[in-house]
Amino acid sequence: MICGLMTGCNIYFPQVVDLPMLEQQGDLRLDASADIFVVGGRATATYAVTNHFGIQASGILSTLGWASQGAAGFYTTRGHQIYEIYAGVSGGESSRSGIFNMRTWGDFNTYFLQADYGWTRLANNHIDLGFGLKSGYIEGTYWVQRDDNLPNHYPQSSLFIEPTLTFRVGWQHLKFTLGAGMSFMPISNQLGLEEMISISLGINYFFNLK
Repeated sequence: MICGLMTGCNIYFPQVVDLPMLEQQGDLRLDASADIFVVGGRATATYAVTNHFGIQASGILSTLGWASQGAAGFYTTRGHQIYEIYAGVSGGESSRSGIFNMRTWGDFNTYFLQADYGWTRLANNHIDLGFGLKSGYIEGTYWVQRDDNLPNHYPQSSLFIEPTLTFRVGWQHLKFTLGAGMSFMPISNQLGLEEMISISLGINYFFNLK
């Protein structure tokens, strides 16, 4: 089977979600972005319920499929620095049309922890920068059909690691964003769970509801 690193025939694609980087109760961050390798977009909303507890929801829809993610966790600040850890779940479906009259499709679910470290309001509120490391467990079902033959399905599971980067530049409340990440499967690299990279561009709006 021939699969590309960028889009290939994977059923799973990295969930490069905007890092929360909340600072205080009432903070609300809205982000809209698009992956440069596929046609589609992602929307993310993050809210600080208290001064140390935040929630996040995200969804993506593209020509390759759809995925959604929800997470909740703890954050704290020290000056411009932010430390946070979130736990969450995600799920989705995707499909590919490959070479040699081959079609692949499938679904997946993940369960993860994510630790982030970043800086906000740098350069007089013009720059935010954050690094995240997500790790957890992924499971799903991978289907392969060649020509007009009956499709074969393969249950899949693996541990995964996803380092991510979020960079924002702009004004105090409105910034342009760059996101990047990659999936590593250190235990198994099976059909449909190949490693992939993702790079996204978007816009981010941040304000406080209090």
